[in-house]
Amino acid sequence: QKFQRISMHGVRVELLEAQAKSIGLPLKIMQVPEMPTMEVYERVMTETLTELKNEGITHSVFGDIFLEDLRKYRETQLARIDFQGVFPIWKIPTGELIQEFLQLGFKTIVVCVNERYLDKS
Repeated sequence: QKFQRISMHGVRVELLEAQAKSIGLPLKIMQVPEMPTMEVYERVMTETLTELKNEGITHSVFGDIFLEDLRKYRETQLARIDFQGVFPIWKIPTGELIQEFLQLGFKTIVVCVNERYLDKS
């Protein structure tokens, strides 16, 4: 809430809103306090998903690719309120994903680099 950033990636909320608008998707933002306990995070998530369920939504789509423990956690949390998780790019090699992305005509701009893996050149 305090920083108005997406917790997993640190992206500003305004960017996510612009992305959703550009492709015509509705966006529901789950607000969590800074450094929440797991109990608080799960309560807020359950409340948010319950609101969506009351609107007739039954599935949640994730861009996870490789993290088994995160997928299992998501599926467990979703099952508690009879929601289904959808993982459309699960286990697809990242090289294939970026090639398809570029072939579809999208362009990329690198905005952040971990210099342990890629130097300034």
